[in-house]
Amino acid sequence: MNKVLEDLKAVPGVSGVLLLNKAEETTYQLLPATFSIETIKSIAIRLLQVSYYLKPDTRFNLAFASGAAVLQNLEKAALLVFIKGPVDALIFELV
Repeated sequence: MNKVLEDLKAVPGVSGVLLLNKAEETTYQLLPATFSIETIKSIAIRLLQVSYYLKPDTRFNLAFASGAAVLQNLEKAALLVFIKGPVDALIFELV
């Protein structure tokens, strides 16, 4: 699992990755040090809640004042990728 997260985080422009295993309600993450444990827990809870309302393979692009995020809902997991700056879409999709 760590290899997948490392590959995603290695894409230029990606600042962090959080993967939520829905069945076990556990997370795997490679996030900037500025994310506290409380923040990660809060994000994971919200991600779990939102993912149950979405169909598998649903993707959202979210924009924030300080960056963006891509939410990808999968059947057994949900992936949240934090983006800061331009991202090469072809590389991102490939990874």
